[in-house]
Amino acid sequence: MRVMRLLTVFVSIFLIGSLQSCGSGGGSSDTAGALTISSPASTDNGNGTSIVTFTVTYAPPAGKTAQGVVVSVNVDGATTNHTFTSGSNSASFSILSTNGTLISISASVNSMTSSTIFFVPAGGTGGGGALLLTPTTMSFLFTDTAGFSQSISISGGTPPYTVVSTVPTDISVIMATGTTATVTLVNAASPPAPGILSTATVTVTDSSTPAATGNITVNYFK
Repeated sequence: MRVMRLLTVFVSIFLIGSLQSCGSGGGSSDTAGALTISSPASTDNGNGTSIVTFTVTYAPPAGKTAQGVVVSVNVDGATTNHTFTSGSNSASFSILSTNGTLISISASVNSMTSSTIFFVPAGGTGGGGALLLTPTTMSFLFTDTAGFSQSISISGGTPPYTVVSTVPTDISVIMATGTTATVTLVNAASPPAPGILSTATVTVTDSSTPAATGNITVNYFK
């Protein structure tokens, strides 16, 4: 999936050091100096997208000022321009990106360029968002024998998921697929005796930070 086209760009200026002397003239068209892009960072929105941030810094050549110099920033073909307003400064950019995509970032001042690539970490499947469990309650009948199993469907959040039972000697649980957990009755009542109605909890945890969790109540007889 391609990166969503620079839907949002927020630009803020950070002065680095003091203004250089203006006695040497205005903006520099020289290709000397330095143009750099910081290592991008991402913040997962929890809905299948992330905000990717990075900083472009232009240091003009000696005796020059960046006042009025225009930097062009391109992210996968979408370009935005920013005009520097002080002798030595940086511009901070934020873009909205689809999780699990590789994006290409480049910056240029005249013929001087700098570039980097960044992989936006994969987020949740099924549109991400809240961790969803189906069902949230399941019941085994007193006639069900040991080995009988049922399934839990898991979506949202950030895979992979982990599952655990509060009473593993009675109710076991494993991940059968990436989005399905299998709950198995281990310690069952002995028909025709109805046994004692008991309850266990199965907890599902995703891989986000902080982690999201969800519980399934399991009723059974033993």
